Amino acid sequence: MRSPWIAVGCMAVVIGALTAAVAVGVRYNATESMPRGFWLEKPVIQPLQRGDTVAVCLPVTEMNRHYIGEGNCPSGLEPILKTIGAIADDTVELSADGARVNGVLLLNTAPLLRDSSGRDLMAWPFGTYLVKEGDVFLFSTYTAKSYDSRYFGPVSTIAVIARGVPILVWK
Repeated sequence: MRSPWIAVGCMAVVIGALTAAVAVGVRYNATESMPRGFWLEKPVIQPLQRGDTVAVCLPVTEMNRHYIGEGNCPSGLEPILKTIGAIADDTVELSADGARVNGVLLLNTAPLLRDSSGRDLMAWPFGTYLVKEGDVFLFSTYTAKSYDSRYFGPVSTIAVIARGVPILVWK
């Protein structure tokens, strides 16, 4: 008779711990774009730097709706976790070879023609871009399968809602 109450008690502890973790900014990343695991969302302190990991709320577009789940962003999408690859005054060159920032080719940034389900992917137009003040380009050099600025282009720094700090991650 006690085992159902023990199970209920254990579930209550787990739910309480998860609720507390979310309340202090702990987030679980299940995507392939960054190491999977637990990340802490910290307040955004300017200036943003190349190499910062950030949580970003993207606007609703047909492509974003297709690749980003529902969440608590103002757009109704979930925040995505990415690395800032380029900041204001950087030069970004997008080509079939990948993304170059200030002339340096970033690992794993060649745009894919199809996603893992075989659907066609539309890359952001190839060309050279000078990153404007208030914008960043987000890339994942962690994997070639990331949905990042190769496909959605520059992102306003206003969309950056937090910095991401790994707590417990794995490959």
